[in-house]
Amino acid sequence: INGLSTVTTLNGIPKPILLAYYTTKTEAYLRNNNLAASTMTLINFNTIINDSSKIQENNNTIWHNLQTLKLSTLKLLLSRGNSSIIQGWLKLAIIAKQNANNPSQLAIKIQRWQAINPGHPANNLLPSSDTLQALSTPQTSKQIALLLPLHGSFGKMGQAIQDGFMTAFYANAKKLPVAPT
Repeated sequence: INGLSTVTTLNGIPKPILLAYYTTKTEAYLRNNNLAASTMTLINFNTIINDSSKIQENNNTIWHNLQTLKLSTLKLLLSRGNSSIIQGWLKLAIIAKQNANNPSQLAIKIQRWQAINPGHPANNLLPSSDTLQALSTPQTSKQIALLLPLHGSFGKMGQAIQDGFMTAFYANAKKLPVAPT
């Protein structure tokens, strides 16, 4: 990795050598358990790929890797002042991690991110604007079903889950305009 990291400029290097450089650097970081550096290398690698299917595959790998990283690592990488493309990837990953349990808020923040980053390569991975619009409008359920074993060897566990669910249901039902049945 040290030898690969000493390369300061890639201008004028033939494309086959650049492809080998980025591939080797990505693998070297992975073998040293540095997923963050490997992912940053993959993002830079995207700039020299011409094949759309390889770009899509690379984008999928980038997104998967970013979702694997801790939120604190993503924020640290963002603070390093990288290129706008890298910052876009990192900001999107942070949005996804921070709003994973709130689909409507996630959709709203992704739409804002898309407005700021219209030409970003990650846009190809995101749901359509219609899907995001539908998700950004909170839906209230009219009915809820909870299927659990209440008898037999799993009966006690099923009863405990049901009791916890009903406690949470009644605590939150007061906040809804119409409580589901």
